[in-house]
Amino acid sequence: MAKRILVPIDRSPVSESIIPVVAHLARSAGSTVRLLLVYPIPGAVRAGDGRLVASVDQEMTRVAAEGASYLAWIEALPDGLAVERVIRFGVPAREIVTEASAWDADLIAMASAPGPRGIRMSYGGVAFRVRRKATVPVLLYEVHGTDGRRPRLPAARRLSRFDRRLPAFVSIRPTPHA
Repeated sequence: MAKRILVPIDRSPVSESIIPVVAHLARSAGSTVRLLLVYPIPGAVRAGDGRLVASVDQEMTRVAAEGASYLAWIEALPDGLAVERVIRFGVPAREIVTEASAWDADLIAMASAPGPRGIRMSYGGVAFRVRRKATVPVLLYEVHGTDGRRPRLPAARRLSRFDRRLPAFVSIRPTPHA
C-alpha cells in the first residue's frame, strides 16, 4: 500500500477535489500525505516608470508566504492525517516528478478536468506530462460536470464530501517494470 502520497495542487477547485479521496486512502493505509504547490519562478516587480519595486527574491518570499498560508488551510481539512507541505518554484510537471523522486513517494495523486477532446483522449497538460514521466504510480482523479464540461464549483462547496452530481473517472498508471 502507498505509505507516502504526493498531492500536487494548483489552488483550483478541480485540483482540490482530490483531497477527500486522498484523505480516505491515507486513513485506510496509514499513509503520510505531502501537499505540493508549484509556482512559476517570479520576475522582478517594476513600477510604471521602471523603478524596481520588488526583487526576484522578495517576490519569491511573498509568493511562498501566500502559498504557505493556503497550504496550511488545506492541511487543516482532513483531520487526523500526517500531512506535510512543500512549495517549489519552476515548471509544474518537472517539479512534481522531481519532488516525488526526492521524497521517495509511493503514489502521486492528482485531479484533472477533461480537456476539449473528451474524457479518455485528453488529460490536463500537467497531469499528462506527470503520468508520462513519473516513475511511481499516478492516480488521476478526473472531475466532470453533469454535462461533461469543466465543473464550476462554488467556493463554499469546493471541498465538501463527494457530490453525486460530480462523477469521477479514476485512472491509475502502473509502476514501470525495471
